[in-house]
Amino acid sequence: MANYNPNSTNYVHSAEPNTENLVKAMDYNSAGQPIVRTSGDTFSWAINISAGSVNGTSYIEKFGMNTDVDANKETIWDGGGIYTYIATAETVTITSTSGSDSAAGTGARTVEVQGLNSSYEVVTETLTVGGAGGSTEFLRVFRAVVITAGTDGVNI
Repeated sequence: MANYNPNSTNYVHSAEPNTENLVKAMDYNSAGQPIVRTSGDTFSWAINISAGSVNGTSYIEKFGMNTDVDANKETIWDGGGIYTYIATAETVTITSTSGSDSAAGTGARTVEVQGLNSSYEVVTETLTVGGAGGSTEFLRVFRAVVITAGTDGVNI
């Protein structure tokens, strides 16, 4: 918990190992707007990446839920248990069970697929729903976003 030192403008952060020597506190600029002030030079590598301070790196925000985590190691994903990744990169095809989701349909028309290739480099490809498979090979897919849609404006 941060403690305010009334004799100075500095905040003193209590010793918490989870902060990895990162000290953050709320402060206010001359206009009275809140700002976050940081001090210390031992920011963790992950924090520097998320701040955009490490050249050649980037981050994505991922989330998941596993409603039944037992004593054994499990992957955080909707299926529970350990997720089995594919061993070899493959191309992707986008399909739908709705006839409205197609190249000329009223639902989803194109989807951007984002992931990693076999060299673990970030790759993206935009594919037509119900169309031919793509040419980009993915080892991991971490996001798929509807890019264009027909008159319904969404996938059906």
